[in-house]
Amino acid sequence: LVGGVHSAISMPVNSMATLFKVSQISYASTSPQLSNKVTYPYFLRTIPPDSIQGAAMWAFLPFSLVPAVIFMFSQEAYGEGLFQSVIDKATAADQAFRITGIGIQYMPGAGNYDIDLAKSKIALAKQLGIKTLIFAMTSDQGGQFIDIAVTEGLLTSSYQVIGSEALNPTVRPGIIPVGYMNFAPVSKGALWTQFEELWKSLTVEDVQSPAARVFYKLDHIEVPISAASVPLTNSSFATADDLPLAIPFLFDACYAFVVAANEMLNEGIAIADISGEALLNKVRAVSFEGISGAVAFDGNGDRAASYDLVNLQDGDQVRTAAVFSAITGQITRVDGEVLYWMSGTQGWTIPDTFASCQPGYWKDSIGANATRMCIACEPGTISPGGTASVCEACSAGEAANKDRGATACTICEPGTYSAETKSTRCYQCPVGEFSDAAGQTACKRCTVGEYASVLSATACERCAERKAR
Repeated sequence: LVGGVHSAISMPVNSMATLFKVSQISYASTSPQLSNKVTYPYFLRTIPPDSIQGAAMWAFLPFSLVPAVIFMFSQEAYGEGLFQSVIDKATAADQAFRITGIGIQYMPGAGNYDIDLAKSKIALAKQLGIKTLIFAMTSDQGGQFIDIAVTEGLLTSSYQVIGSEALNPTVRPGIIPVGYMNFAPVSKGALWTQFEELWKSLTVEDVQSPAARVFYKLDHIEVPISAASVPLTNSSFATADDLPLAIPFLFDACYAFVVAANEMLNEGIAIADISGEALLNKVRAVSFEGISGAVAFDGNGDRAASYDLVNLQDGDQVRTAAVFSAITGQITRVDGEVLYWMSGTQGWTIPDTFASCQPGYWKDSIGANATRMCIACEPGTISPGGTASVCEACSAGEAANKDRGATACTICEPGTYSAETKSTRCYQCPVGEFSDAAGQTACKRCTVGEYASVLSATACERCAERKAR
């Protein structure tokens, strides 16, 4: 079984395939959930899982000194898996505060996309004040979301957007601006050129002639080739440049079964017995050079591969500017390349206009050893975020009632006080004292003939006069 494309489809399919002990190799399903061999024991894939793409996204932050990002994701297996992968990396580094997630309801089907809901999520992102965003969505959701993001001003020089693998610059050609970036799995190995020559040598007759229809059993396909959204013509084979990203992974998924079956035949196993757990174990053990590069599966049925950092540059050129290695966990620049940013500038470090921190954090941006990272304000101090390089201490009479990362000082209410700057709380006036106004630095004592019998008194009461008999 080869497929499917979306993880949300592969999951139930493999649950069924497992019941019948049918091995499945996907060429496009990337959710980390599919790595769980207890739940999906008969699942493998030639495309790398999103745990690697998530690692690449996280590595981009220190690579370009990005202090914080808003992670906008569709609430389905693909988007949620990517978000969780990035959060896991950030948490392991004790820097989860740098990632702010905004989930967007998954709305499949024509005419079902809720534009107002998407606009509300974009408005929330704008309120946070962070200028760097990651979009992690399936292509059907992401394309519609990008259209709305354009009208709402996110695809402008005021923001930097990085897309997931499914949201390459061609999702909305002519709309996505220069400087847009996305991550894409490296899909063309050393043998790609041989496949390219093979592809260009084909004609429609090789695929759709009467003899080809019989040989490939095309009449047994439930959805006929004639129903394809793009008709097959000889011009379809003129170049391999326009083939979808997943095609090399699809080819190698099929070839993995061929290699496994061939090895079993050479071992004297009958064709009828090439199935079930025996085939699964053989597929798991294959190792060969495919057109997408070296193919081998780990214990989870996953394949470790690299990711390109793709960048839309002048003249609508889509360039690979850098490469993330799953082995080293690092991003490396491609010689002769430079990153184009949506601000209109070029360079490997994020422009200052995008290097904003969320409220409650300050940017380490002063001095030769500055990290440009966002750091939570200490208790008793606040920051509006943005590019602020220090946190301001709350004045006496105020307090920042949050352990770290406060955004505003709270004025002490009547009946309370704070005597020092950087206070983390307002204290209650003790019995016998009072505070009759907000923002007090001390409480006043009741005068002779008055009393305050409770904590946090806002006024003293007069003692009752004793009457003569």
